[in-house]
Amino acid sequence: MKSVYLFELDSVKNRDEQVIKAQRALFDEIVCNGNCVVLSLNQLVDSRMIMSMLNSEEYYDVLVYLFCNGYLKYSQYNDVHTPSQYLQKSIEDNRSFIYSALPVKSNQKYL
Repeated sequence: MKSVYLFELDSVKNRDEQVIKAQRALFDEIVCNGNCVVLSLNQLVDSRMIMSMLNSEEYYDVLVYLFCNGYLKYSQYNDVHTPSQYLQKSIEDNRSFIYSALPVKSNQKYL
């Protein structure tokens, strides 16, 4: 199984047609090509396509299956090893902008 990166999953791809294109690209790479898709931590926590899948119990289960079976992975970033650490670091950095796909504004740090 080859590891591939999909720019279609980037957080700037947030229009409906871009999300649909991202879903197709993910399907093609995993099902048609037999590849493993490797997500950056930013793609994982801020991709509208990933976030929309987390909001559906059925798609959530699909994501869990894909991760558990090695079809989806995420790459670590420096000393950050988990998506939770990545999000917490963003909040700790006191940035004025956190993420566009998450329903949290920069002034809602405790939320």
